[in-house]
This record gives sequence, structure tokens and C-alpha cells, in this order.
Amino acid sequence: MSFAHAVETTRKDKTQIKEDPKGEFFVTVNEENIIIRDFIFYKFEDILASDTEPVTIRIATNEIKTCPTIKIPVPIIRRKVAYDNKFFFSEIKKQYTYSQGNSRSGTLYIPFLYCYFEETFHEESNGYIIRVFPKYSSKIDRNLTFIDFNNFTEREDEELKSKAIELWIEMNSLYLKARSLEEEFDAIDSYGKLREEFRVMSNKLVQRGDD
Repeated sequence: MSFAHAVETTRKDKTQIKEDPKGEFFVTVNEENIIIRDFIFYKFEDILASDTEPVTIRIATNEIKTCPTIKIPVPIIRRKVAYDNKFFFSEIKKQYTYSQGNSRSGTLYIPFLYCYFEETFHEESNGYIIRVFPKYSSKIDRNLTFIDFNNFTEREDEELKSKAIELWIEMNSLYLKARSLEEEFDAIDSYGKLREEFRVMSNKLVQRGDD
């Protein structure tokens, strides 16, 4: 089934993702409010190849800070997941919430193309390693913006890496120098008396709080 047929022809009735006073997102299906636990946006690498495995991006509702205002076709409730470019709820569970009382919640599956996502990148640095995550923002609703932290590529900050290499060489040189001096010291202080005196003195200074 084509994407256009699924979202325009098959279901012309539209609804809206809403947010209750407690900050929970929900969609009304057949007069029942279904709380959204997670969003899953799914797409095919080749939209014409319906037999290919889709790419899925799962996003918890708390990762979308502001409720989307985009109107969507009313989702179907399904037991089994079927990637056919329709909107549907799956993984339905009963739950109790302060805002809705006894209710049901589920994962909302959304065809990726429907939201007209613009893909950019979000970078996080940890030392000289930089992780690059896909960032998606809907062109028709900027409230629908999220970062896919489950997928990333890595690149290196060459300047920081060079600095780290320099530091390693210097640390290794100092280590070798210190070991050589220690061997020379041990040869002179063969009975270890000076080493013991230094140890006692050091402990006393620590107890006094001196450097």
C-alpha cells in the first residue's frame, strides 16, 4: 500500500495528539483516550520496496518536551505490528494514571514521511571522541523534534588527539625517569631506613593537614 493512499485516501478523519494537565500525551480512538508511552517512527530505505525491513526509531514521550500540534489520521489499534504506512497503536497495556484513572496505554506507530522530517545532527564530545547523532525536526510542526540517541557515528578531534599523544609520551618519559631515580635511591638507601623515615614524616604531615 502506498504512503499517500494510506494517510490520505484510506482514513480522511483526523485527530490530534493532545497533552493532559499531568503532561501525558494521548490520542482519542473510538472515544477512548489512549496514552502514548512511546512513539515509533518507521520508514523504508526504499519506499517502493514494500518487502524490505523498515527502519524504526523509538522515542519515549518524555524525550519530546512539547506536545506536537500536528493532526494525524485516527490510528488503528492492533495486536500485531504491521508496517503498511498506516498510523496504529500496538503494545497496548492497561494502566492507572492520576490524570485518566483506569485507562490504556500503547506505542504509537507513525509513518516517517508523514511528518516531513528535516534531518540534521547533534554532537556530543567526550574527550577527543565526538559522537554524532541524527536529529529530526518536523517541517510542519517544530514541536515534533527529537534526537535519535540509539544511532550514532563517531569522529575524532585531531587536535585533542594529538595533545593526548603528547601527554602520553611525556607521562611515559617521566615514569621511566622516576623508576630510574627510584632504583638509584634504593641502591644508596639499601636498608630502607630513609624510605621509612620519609614514610613516617609524610603520615605526620597528613595528620596535621599540611601539604
